[in-house]
Amino acid sequence: MVGIWRRRARRKPSSPDPVAASLAGITVPLRPRRSDTDVSWEDLPRWIEVSEAEDVDGFDTVVGLSDEIQLYCDPFDDGLDRALADQHGISKVVAEDRDLIYLRTRLALEDVRAAVVRAVAEIHHARRSPRPTGEVPDTVVEELAIQMAPLLQQSGFAPKPSSPRYFWRAGGDGFAQSVMLSAGGGYASDGTSCSGLVSVSGGTYVPELAHWKIATPEQMVPGYSCVSVQGWAPPDPGRIRDVLASVVLPAMDGTRDRRALAAWVADDPGRVGIPLTRCARALAQWGLLDEATRVVEHLETGWPSLAEAPDLLEAKTLIRRGRGG
Repeated sequence: MVGIWRRRARRKPSSPDPVAASLAGITVPLRPRRSDTDVSWEDLPRWIEVSEAEDVDGFDTVVGLSDEIQLYCDPFDDGLDRALADQHGISKVVAEDRDLIYLRTRLALEDVRAAVVRAVAEIHHARRSPRPTGEVPDTVVEELAIQMAPLLQQSGFAPKPSSPRYFWRAGGDGFAQSVMLSAGGGYASDGTSCSGLVSVSGGTYVPELAHWKIATPEQMVPGYSCVSVQGWAPPDPGRIRDVLASVVLPAMDGTRDRRALAAWVADDPGRVGIPLTRCARALAQWGLLDEATRVVEHLETGWPSLAEAPDLLEAKTLIRRGRGG
């Protein structure tokens, strides 16, 4: 099963500077985890990046943590996901790794960043235990990923040295792609519980559409995706291989470069998680006018509220110019 949710409008920021307000509210003393490093609470926001995610199963926000966060807390061992889940306005939290957390929230991005600051301060003072989930153990996930490596390598994916659960490959036109196995958690878009399952996800990085920037394809992880796909399976090699072969790898092949992505989007614009107005503009900029026109027609028919969106207007202008109109 694959779930792509539609992005909901975010709320307006709660104040002119939510992060500063959250720092002003911290009353606990800072005890750096390393005595040889001078840090302050005011430094903390520097190590927190918050951006839009691509609405895979409703996780519309991604939090990236720099290594320096370890001076304040261990995000996993100290239970940062649990502290974040209790913050007002955040309805769902899944930690992909120690440095990457997905959220479901309508808060403005700066309010999310402020919430992370408050959560870090809370667990710095009183750590929490990691959330008990009944998830498939990491050791099992890693062994399954090792068993999937030959199939992925046949498709041009290479394992990342940092973790056997991640695979990457370079696409055309500056694209990069990643496939990852992780312990499933929470619920799929149809309400099915994913606890006890393995998440098999893939993502494509498109330079012109990306919120995050990567220097090399080897840096690619699904959290940097502009186009995402995800399936779940029991921790059984045969079932996971089926999800890769029938769901994830076809989507990766269909979005590997500009022409492939354009054809994939034009075939079914409704399945694309990235904002379609931006996608239409990019296709028109690339000179793929037939595909861009298909996306524009889809938006004009199904999303009349976006008629004056700047990206859509620019796409239509580029299409007219490209056709000599």
